[in-house]
Amino acid sequence: MRLIKMEYRGLNIFDEISSVEVAFDVEAVTIHIVDDNMAVAPTYHFTKKQDELSEGFLKMAQVLYQKRYMKAEVESLQQWIDSITWHFYGLADVVKTYENGSFTKNKVANLITWNDEALQQANFYPPYIRKGKST
Repeated sequence: MRLIKMEYRGLNIFDEISSVEVAFDVEAVTIHIVDDNMAVAPTYHFTKKQDELSEGFLKMAQVLYQKRYMKAEVESLQQWIDSITWHFYGLADVVKTYENGSFTKNKVANLITWNDEALQQANFYPPYIRKGKST
């Protein structure tokens, strides 16, 4: 697993500037995000009873899309977002994964028991799993 890492700064839910760690796995077409302060984390839509991409996330994704950190062979931002697997770490007790237009959740308590090789095989980034456990 070879990653390109960067830091993104955005407004969190309290309108404070906070940092988000972003790691790109170009080979696996996956972006790993550690967001301890809820700047780009998915939001829960109570009417639909499901998670959805937040406004902060869409702003960050627009920046990443324009910078071409990962190859974009699609025409729109939404198509680009949907073509990538996004893992959101640092969200209390779960890792939320956005893939093919929908979210899944994995309990950190379960993932922390896996060894690094098993986590990488499942397309997770072990250091971010450990960070999620410490928050």
